[in-house]
Formats: sequence, C-alpha cells, structure tokens
Amino acid sequence: PLEGSADPTTKSGLIENVENKAVLEKRFQASLENLSKTIPAEKIYILQISDAYKPKKPLDPNPDKSGLRPRGRWSSCLRPVPFNGGYLPVVDVTKAVLRTGFRGWFSMEVFDGGPDGSNQEWDDMPGYTKKAMISHNDLLDKSAEK
Repeated sequence: PLEGSADPTTKSGLIENVENKAVLEKRFQASLENLSKTIPAEKIYILQISDAYKPKKPLDPNPDKSGLRPRGRWSSCLRPVPFNGGYLPVVDVTKAVLRTGFRGWFSMEVFDGGPDGSNQEWDDMPGYTKKAMISHNDLLDKSAEK
C-alpha cells in the first residue's frame, strides 16, 4: 500500500512518530517506487487526485461528537484544487502512477472550505472552474517525465 506522510493532528502536518523527517521521506519515496513497479497500469481505472490544506492548528486526534475522526474532518472541508494552498505531494504521486504506464482518466476531488475549513462562498463558479482547469494542466505539466 502507498504509505503517506501527512497527518492533520500534528503541528508540522506530517507523521511525527518516526526517527526524523528524512526517514519519513525515504519511506514515502520507497512506497511510490513500489507503486510504480508493482501496480499494473491496466488495473488503474482512474486517478483521483486531491490536495489538502495543512490545518492552521492541529486537529484534535479524537473523533468529534458525530464520531468523525480527524482525517475524515480534514477530508471533508480542507481539500483545495492542487497548487492552491495545499501541501500534499500531488506531483510525486501523479508521477508514480504515470510510471506504471497508466494513461487514463484523471479526476480531482475538491472539498474546499477555505484554509480554516469554516466555509467558503463560490460566487464565481466559472472562474473557479477555470482555476481548476489551470491546476489540472499544471499537474500534468509538472508530472510529465522530461
């Protein structure tokens, strides 16, 4: 399985129960390498990519009143289009998937309540969709092996 590096319950926004950041990065890169070498391209039907804001203050590690755990809270409202305030390694993940030989459909999953997750008004939906398309094209450009 792909081993991530992000954690919304820590100040750094990264998993911290490792020796150091270099160890975390090495594990993550090894996980991406494993993905690119072991997953057959024909088994990937769609690449759904998502970025996330690093919470301004760490999320409570306990479930909220409704039972939603921190990653669920993070996932539900702190996910902008890539390159618009998020910090996840979307290019690294995309490159790893493309190294499998996958050349299929891409999708972006966005639940953007703004950097603090409180909510965000979308008065200019055509402008927002244009920004999303620019983000998608940037992702493809930055992920192309040159």
